[in-house]
Amino acid sequence: MKRSILTLLLGLLVSFSCVRQEIIDIDGEHISPKLVVLAYLTPGDSIRIFVNKSIPFGNPVDPVHTDVLNATVILRNDAGAKQQLDLSIPSIPIYTCSQEDFPVIQGQTYHLTVSAPDMTTVTARTTVPERAATWKSATISQTNDGGNQFSGSWDALLDEQDIDYGVFVYRSAEPQDLLFGNESIIPKSGGYTVERVVYTGTGSSLEAVLVTRTKMLGNFSKMAELTREMEMYYSDARFYEIISGFKGVIPQFSNIENGLGVFGSYLLHTKAIN
Repeated sequence: MKRSILTLLLGLLVSFSCVRQEIIDIDGEHISPKLVVLAYLTPGDSIRIFVNKSIPFGNPVDPVHTDVLNATVILRNDAGAKQQLDLSIPSIPIYTCSQEDFPVIQGQTYHLTVSAPDMTTVTARTTVPERAATWKSATISQTNDGGNQFSGSWDALLDEQDIDYGVFVYRSAEPQDLLFGNESIIPKSGGYTVERVVYTGTGSSLEAVLVTRTKMLGNFSKMAELTREMEMYYSDARFYEIISGFKGVIPQFSNIENGLGVFGSYLLHTKAIN
């Protein structure tokens, strides 16, 4: 699965910018760089773990210098199996392994440890959802103005304490932006509905993807989506006065102990729509 949007997310995590001058106290926690880890597991797909480091406040923003190419990345499960991941390409900070060597299984818990020279070791854990939610309905209809609208629904799983959902609608040849897909999901009558205006285009059919993901991955996804929207609709539109008056704080969700980022897991149910 392609995840091109991760480049943007890594940039958002390891850099900071502002358009309003404020005087604030910076504690020692923000002076030294931290490891930034983005990792999501799902059965059947190759395991890819992105490792970067944060840029401390006051330092020049140079994404090239955030790559961590000498990390030791280790996955283990509760059964005692352990696997060290290797760089997929020497110049890109993506550590991988095949599920032939280290299978990911529904309902099982996995532990991640990432270390690098002169950096604090980080750890995290995730439990893969036991069951995937499945589409109850997924259709495309025409709107009054001639556009196209996707409508979908699914039943809630019995135990939702540690999971939530995401939805993607895309043509088969397009990548899935795994960390987004939160728009217009509404709880309703023991389940959920979603409605979105979509561009159908021509060529390959659309696919509707229902993601059952860990709660932390869902929270991180919503934070990333909100951050992107702030950047797109305020910075790019040059609404500087609106930004400078914004006093809210975007919650920072992370389950990476001593670091930043997220270690989550998910299951997919995909339905083709002609």
